[in-house]
Amino acid sequence: MNNVFIHSRRVFTAACDCIPFLERILRISPQICVILTVFLFFSAAASPLDLDNREVEQYIHNIRTQLPPRTVGGFLVFSQAPKKYTRYVGISFAHEDFRTVHIFEKNRHGVFFLAYPAENIPEHLESVTYRLVADGLWMTDTSVQHSVKDDRGVRLSVLPLEPRERTQNLQTQALGGGYARFYLKAPPGSAAALLGDFNGFNPFTHLMTEISPGLFSVTIRTYPGKHIYTYAVDGELVDVNRIDERPENRVFVRTLGARALILHIH
Repeated sequence: MNNVFIHSRRVFTAACDCIPFLERILRISPQICVILTVFLFFSAAASPLDLDNREVEQYIHNIRTQLPPRTVGGFLVFSQAPKKYTRYVGISFAHEDFRTVHIFEKNRHGVFFLAYPAENIPEHLESVTYRLVADGLWMTDTSVQHSVKDDRGVRLSVLPLEPRERTQNLQTQALGGGYARFYLKAPPGSAAALLGDFNGFNPFTHLMTEISPGLFSVTIRTYPGKHIYTYAVDGELVDVNRIDERPENRVFVRTLGARALILHIH
């Protein structure tokens, strides 16, 4: 609970520091800036990421200085080690239209870090464009070599991405540490959801993100063991027979009145 309080306090401080920036750049009244700041606070004030992915945890645990962003265990890990005292660091991405400021946390060495799910990056992108903010001051990332200017002359950092796996090879899989990543092919623009014994088969708990046209994904964390799951697209259950034809990987769920799939999470 204390970690959540500290995280929320950092987010609130970051949001307040953005008021002069919004007023100056967007040329809007202070009242509108306050409204936008409140929206910024609630969009970024989610609980800090509780990493239980061992590969990512170990990497973050050992960061002692600022490093170039690196993909580790399905996450794009950013790190910042300001030379002077800094209350908070955040990052905002172009592919999110800079709508959200993701707040960094600190590891045991005092280095700010952020583990951003790689699945949230649209598949067609070959690079990620972003800006950092530290105590209300927007800046580029000094740990990357490339940058560009937008149409207003604002300089943005550009991070070339490593080649990613083709979408046709992506499969639902357990990632370790209680994490699992699910993929579903459905008509582009659909509303897809993951249902399972880990969410009471609630179609509103784990909504899936369309990471590329017709390909949906979501990453969850739950307790290790055998889990039953299925999908819904536009409110209708998916026929799991078209996903996995092996009888040993399917089971009938009475509450659903349909078959579902089995996944072992470790």
